[in-house]
Amino acid sequence: MRSIRVRLGAIIAMVVSTVGLGAAPARAAEGWSCSFPPPGYTFVGLRQLSGVCGSPWPTIQYNLRLPVDGLTACSVVEGWAVTSSRSSANSCALTGTAFQHKLATPVAGLWSCNVPRGWTYSQQRTATNVCGNGTFPMFQLAPL
Repeated sequence: MRSIRVRLGAIIAMVVSTVGLGAAPARAAEGWSCSFPPPGYTFVGLRQLSGVCGSPWPTIQYNLRLPVDGLTACSVVEGWAVTSSRSSANSCALTGTAFQHKLATPVAGLWSCNVPRGWTYSQQRTATNVCGNGTFPMFQLAPL
């Protein structure tokens, strides 16, 4: 009987240490995924393969990444600034062209192609071939 209690105690300790009590839920891993990036993630490339993602047909996979300063990404993550954005033939499109965006943590004074949630801007200017192919506005970020 004692050995059963000892084993049961060891099993409970193992489960608690593995699962954790009150731990934050695990985030999706970086790497190839069968679905579009969840909130808080971007992707840096696409590929199409047969026999993956539970399908015998060609399926698109996304190379998921958490945003970091200077990352060239295929999608914009909410709350992040974009310091440049260009459309060209690249890893963000299987065929044709797609936009790639240079991500940055928003800071006061940063010139950005967008105004992230929680920020405003103090100045606006136009720039050629920075925020897209052509002339587009840029915004100097300021805290709300």
